Amino acid sequence: MENKFKSWLSVCTILLLVMQMSLSTSCNDDLSAESYYTFTGEMMSDFLKNHEDFSQFRRIVERAGRMDLLASRGARTLFPPVNSGVEDFLKERGYTSIEDIPASFCDTLVKACLVERTLYTYNLAETHQESNQLDLPVIIVTNGDTVDANGMTLSVINRRAAIINELKNDSVENGVVHPVDKVIVP
Repeated sequence: MENKFKSWLSVCTILLLVMQMSLSTSCNDDLSAESYYTFTGEMMSDFLKNHEDFSQFRRIVERAGRMDLLASRGARTLFPPVNSGVEDFLKERGYTSIEDIPASFCDTLVKACLVERTLYTYNLAETHQESNQLDLPVIIVTNGDTVDANGMTLSVINRRAAIINELKNDSVENGVVHPVDKVIVP
């Protein structure tokens, strides 16, 4: 009996040593530099940070606490207003600065200009409807009745904001950005 116990103990010890050797020799932490991956793409949040003409809207997004959403993976369409459009909105609503807008309304403004699907203007019909994150309609009309200074047809959203032709269809890693001339309000 004692002999069987010693044999069993020896076998277990040998198995343990073999397993330990295989585990310690199978890992290699020294990877070549080519094996490392660093994400270098631009997300919607980066777009707002990298383009000064959207600094006012970027501040609205920050006040809403939605910058993380715009930095996350997905397939979205964002209609951010340029600074002049935000300034017009502030005047219309009687705000002296973005800091005067309640944070909850900032959240509403961000959701009003965000569609959870990628839309390129060249794929849209003359009248196209989507739902924004508020589950409200975003109606885009491109019928040739409205043109910009260069004579190019404008796509108008909810009869309020026009997509800026020179800046439209800007692909980012998590969707597409169509800058507009006015704030889209629900």
